[in-house]
Amino acid sequence: TYAQWAQRSAHLAQQFQDAGLQPGDRVALFMHNHPRYLEVMLAAWWAGLVVVPINAKLHVREAQWIIDNAQARWAFVTADITHDTGENLSGLERVIDVDSAEADALWQGPESPVETPIVERAADDLAWLFYTSGTTGRPKGVMITHRNLMTMGLTYFNDVDPIATHDTIAYAAPMSHGAGIYAIPHLMAGARHVVPASGGFEPAELFALGQALGPLSLFAAPTIVKRLVDYAQASQHSVAQCGEAFKTVVYGGAPMYAADIQRAIRVM
Repeated sequence: TYAQWAQRSAHLAQQFQDAGLQPGDRVALFMHNHPRYLEVMLAAWWAGLVVVPINAKLHVREAQWIIDNAQARWAFVTADITHDTGENLSGLERVIDVDSAEADALWQGPESPVETPIVERAADDLAWLFYTSGTTGRPKGVMITHRNLMTMGLTYFNDVDPIATHDTIAYAAPMSHGAGIYAIPHLMAGARHVVPASGGFEPAELFALGQALGPLSLFAAPTIVKRLVDYAQASQHSVAQCGEAFKTVVYGGAPMYAADIQRAIRVM
């Protein structure tokens, strides 16, 4: 529930403060999609910290460069990212595997509600340090302010869709990018947030979730949209069934051919 989310994030914010993290300090998230992603983001902002989401597809050494450049003090990770290489992040005060007993201890709140005040931040203070893909050199840290995030969240309701409390956003694309940003308007509206059990994009899983929970909204790259449409067509889902499963798909990250857009509208 939203009460549980707030309670858990407030407790984690208190852990940040107790450990000496100060407003403006950076917390990195080098994670695949995970329910605790949202709790860490909200806890960091609760404590006045800056979130540094890192693409989970990067090599550990690439993530290390970003962490060093951002001067992050803590990092939250999913262990599967470092498992194949055997390399670990360094230069941080703490590196926490979000599925570990260490993380469970951080999240283990008291029975009574935590009264951790939200740290006030100015509209132009840094909130999200987003690193570009670095196609022409080293990644560059784009400084996104609280005003940026607030404005983006509010304009979603005009530019994309109204959101109702029974609506659901599904995080099928990486939460370190557009999918995570779209958490904000859905948080503002009190809507539902769903991290698929697969942690990513599986067309059959998304259709099943949409049919079980009501139509989903999601952010997707054009390749994901194409795979979704391919699955709908191959599975002979009717337009009505697609409408029951999906409300809005926002695509980005690359151009989409007009023919693919037209096909998506026709099939879904």
